[in-house]
Amino acid sequence: MKRKILVISNGHGEDSIAVTLLENLKKVLREEELSEDDLQIIALPLVGEGLLYKNAGYSTLATWNNLPGHGFFSALNFLRDLRRGLLDNWRRQIRIIEQETPAVDLILTVGDIWPTLLASLYGQRKKIVHVATAISVYIRRYTLAEIWLFKKYVSCVICRDLPTCTELQKFNVNAFYAGNPMLDDPILRSTNTNLGLDKKCRRIVLIPSSRADAYGNILRMLNVVKHFTTKGSFQFVISLAPNLNLDRLRGALHKSDWTLLDLRHKKTPIAAELFNKDSAQVYVVHGYFRECLNEASLAIGMTGTGNEQIAGLGLPLLLLKGKSPAASRGRLRHYQKLLDGAVFAPRGSDEKIARAAHELLSNSKRLQSMADAGRARMGTAGGSYFIARKIWYYLYA
Repeated sequence: MKRKILVISNGHGEDSIAVTLLENLKKVLREEELSEDDLQIIALPLVGEGLLYKNAGYSTLATWNNLPGHGFFSALNFLRDLRRGLLDNWRRQIRIIEQETPAVDLILTVGDIWPTLLASLYGQRKKIVHVATAISVYIRRYTLAEIWLFKKYVSCVICRDLPTCTELQKFNVNAFYAGNPMLDDPILRSTNTNLGLDKKCRRIVLIPSSRADAYGNILRMLNVVKHFTTKGSFQFVISLAPNLNLDRLRGALHKSDWTLLDLRHKKTPIAAELFNKDSAQVYVVHGYFRECLNEASLAIGMTGTGNEQIAGLGLPLLLLKGKSPAASRGRLRHYQKLLDGAVFAPRGSDEKIARAAHELLSNSKRLQSMADAGRARMGTAGGSYFIARKIWYYLYA
């Protein structure tokens, strides 16, 4: 019998998790000797253009202008988003959910409590499976109001870690944990590509974000890179997301003291080199996120989901404060609580931060402790298949 599922997600990282789960759900369908035509999937991303859904071949019900907060909540972001049309977005989202849900069999919500609240209030009492990617007891506990919402409206809450699952079960919430789906993102699959980098140098990878704020974040990171004193000992690699533009990066560097050498004509993973008279060369690799991380000693992160994925891979992570929502002081505190000893967020001048990173790299015991902490907090990969199995159960039950 044909089924229809509505997926509501609340951010770029959440869109990526949803797509990963949907791909695993298709695998479950095949195992159950059902055709993909037996399942209609429609997606409602609540933030941005939903490109990840579109690139994976899924229909999206709406797209939105990027608001300043990019799905990261804070009082300041909320006020900025209000001025840019947040209330109009909410009204449209509610109308779409009300129009679509009479014909759906299951609503899958991915993210924080907001998409689940919308589905609960306007989803015609359809079954809801909530993939709770944003909240963990490592950060905060669920409120009694949220627990009431789960018990009244949600068929199953998929937790991101076991302690959170155990906490919800104490309140008789139907909670489930099978691993962290962030670690099953296709971006983390190795392609066994040789990047052509010198393996004799210690690699430091710069992860600036996959959003438009990446270009400003790169400038922030380069200001720190300039203060690494030992040339030749370190190799800096910018992992530039495939959706970002090298020409736009060149424009962002125009007023800085960095020069970009375009190497795209060579058709290698290294798309460009950045030069500064006082610094080591910085390589720009377009894509190949996992390959950039494979032999790295340290990552410097100013991203969202990427920070958590890096920690889960067991790579020590230095967090930099910046102007982007994912790199605000509040978000840095968030990741320090969530990822515990896996992250290091030094304060002070760029020179002081570079010195702190240098000292960290000379402390092998601490680096190993950070790697262990990241793996412990993020859990194991492979959970997406079992989560997809759970979704299939509620879809066809």
